[in-house]
Amino acid sequence: MARSKSTRSFLQPFAFLWGAVKVVLMSAIMLVFSPLVIFIDLFFPKRSISRAWSAWFMVILGVMVGMSWATVLYVSQQADKAAAVFASYTRVRSEVTEFPFSDLINLYAIKYDLDPSLIASVISQESHFKPTAISSTGARGLMQIMPVTWREFNPSSQCNGTHNPPACSNECIFDVEANLRTGIAYLRSLIDRFDGDMIMALAAYNAGASKVYAYDEGSYSGVPPIRETRSYVQRIVNYWSGIRHSYTTFNVSKFLMAKKMQRLLIVTSTVLWTVFFIWIIRKAGVVEPKR
Repeated sequence: MARSKSTRSFLQPFAFLWGAVKVVLMSAIMLVFSPLVIFIDLFFPKRSISRAWSAWFMVILGVMVGMSWATVLYVSQQADKAAAVFASYTRVRSEVTEFPFSDLINLYAIKYDLDPSLIASVISQESHFKPTAISSTGARGLMQIMPVTWREFNPSSQCNGTHNPPACSNECIFDVEANLRTGIAYLRSLIDRFDGDMIMALAAYNAGASKVYAYDEGSYSGVPPIRETRSYVQRIVNYWSGIRHSYTTFNVSKFLMAKKMQRLLIVTSTVLWTVFFIWIIRKAGVVEPKR
């Protein structure tokens, strides 16, 4: 039995809606799978495919390029913001109160023209504020000072820095005040040696100045590609930023995620463009397929 005119009129909007849904679903499928179709078609250049596949592939390329440029701009803006943030960190001193030995940290940090919150961040990563800490490499005390560094900055001390706790005197590598004073003075010297570059100074504090110099004087620049050192610097920067949050809204984790996304998008876009150009060349018959 044929449907009545009223029934067809009632169903007409739903038919249009269903048609729109089918178009959207089909477009989404073609958008997602168009790179795979184009890639497979590289190996069968004489085989014809719908132009819609190449059209949706171009849409993906456009989206990738747009997102790549967006992340480049975002990372650039955040890098400028980070530079401004760390510039303010080096100018403005933020005294600490909620950490162990805060009074001594504030005293010696200000004495050596450093931010107390930076020193608190370094101590947190080095020893977790444990005065008797000894690392596997022999670094000792709150700021994990190596015996050779201790003797360099304390030539008149009877402590040679090689013994285990407890502290042997008020001028001992395990004495809280002496250790803080020496560690802060050492960090200050590193900052001066690297022309005020805080990141490089922190890397040198962890890996040693000689390794950082050797890497910087080679064909590379920046923090040496040592996983522990890069992780160390990142943790201190994150912690430091957390302490100084009242001075800025800079989000270190979002910045690092954006940099990873930027690299991923650039690599993906490059691969897609390469596949597309090879596909065009083969389709145009410029490069004949092997027989």
